[in-house]
Amino acid sequence: MRDGYGAGMATPDPAAVPAETWGALDALFRSDPYAARLGAELVSWEPGTATVAWTPAADQVNFAGGVHGGAIFSVADLAFSFACNGWGRACVALSVTVEFLAAPALAAELTVVAVERSRGRTIGAYGLSVTAPDGRLVASLSALAFRTPRWHLGEERWPEAWRTAV
Repeated sequence: MRDGYGAGMATPDPAAVPAETWGALDALFRSDPYAARLGAELVSWEPGTATVAWTPAADQVNFAGGVHGGAIFSVADLAFSFACNGWGRACVALSVTVEFLAAPALAAELTVVAVERSRGRTIGAYGLSVTAPDGRLVASLSALAFRTPRWHLGEERWPEAWRTAV
């Protein structure tokens, strides 16, 4: 079990999925137009977890001159989407709760880490942290994903044993 992984389904071996399928899913994630528009970078991902880096730009501030909470939320939502969709099944957000804990400095790179806490047949629970370069926690989020029966890239790209397990 991955560190921090809670109750839920067993974790199958990702080696059961062809490398070409993982590569195609990676390319799909990295082609996200909203991530590009925000200036967010998918640093790493695997089923159930993702790390995104983002440096707030001058046009992502609010009227008070601070980094806009909506922009922080958007980047965290990207990490959440990569983590929950990383199993290959198409997932959508059911709910996301955010607590803004510190004001980040403009132009300081933030790191968002999404970690799966629980995964069932139709619902996945995730914890997310947004941290500043000095390690300060900028925001903490809890998110629930609905795991649809659809598969990214087409169901036939995913081995039957994988589809049954996740």
